[in-house]
Amino acid sequence: MVIILIVVVLLALLFFLIAPSFRHHPDREILSGLNVAHRGLHDLESDTPENSIAAFLEAAARGYAIENDIHLI
Repeated sequence: MVIILIVVVLLALLFFLIAPSFRHHPDREILSGLNVAHRGLHDLESDTPENSIAAFLEAAARGYAIENDIHLI
């Protein structure tokens, strides 16, 4: 019985995490339609590496919001 309860709770948590469209956040409308350059603006045809200053400058020049990955060593 305890195992079934744990499985049900975990499934409910999983559903809550993978279904963000069911949750409402006040900033959702502000962010709707916003283009975001994940790791800068890069592609396979260009020589611009992802997560580089050049990729971020290209994203900013084209009006994209920028998301980057920072790792502390």
